[in-house]
Amino acid sequence: MTTPSAVNYFETDQVKHAVALWKLVRRAGEPEIDVLKFGRDWQYADAVLLQCLTSEHENVSDAALALMQMRLAFEQEQPERARKLGAGAAGTVTAAASKSRPASPSGLPQAAPNEPGQPAPAPARYLKSLR
Repeated sequence: MTTPSAVNYFETDQVKHAVALWKLVRRAGEPEIDVLKFGRDWQYADAVLLQCLTSEHENVSDAALALMQMRLAFEQEQPERARKLGAGAAGTVTAAASKSRPASPSGLPQAAPNEPGQPAPAPARYLKSLR
């Protein structure tokens, strides 16, 4: 029996961490973040995390760093799933890793990720309630 990976429940964990980050940002008196958009829009989440990393409040920057590390681990362990959620469109780790991969075994071109400026597709499944 294999042990479950830390990223198997990434979508739910990301929302839980985003809620914790939202609470810290709110207590620190910084501009609020949209937790639902954070879970749906990878580029918005990247922008929020960069903003939180520059926070003067140590709790906010530490939480943002932990969330960013979780997202990077997810991109490295499950690149296909991460790409479906919108990762790599902003030039993140997955984009660099995909360039070093060989062409598909069948020799057919692989499907291109979403074009820049195109909205990411909505997640196919619903996230569990936070309550």
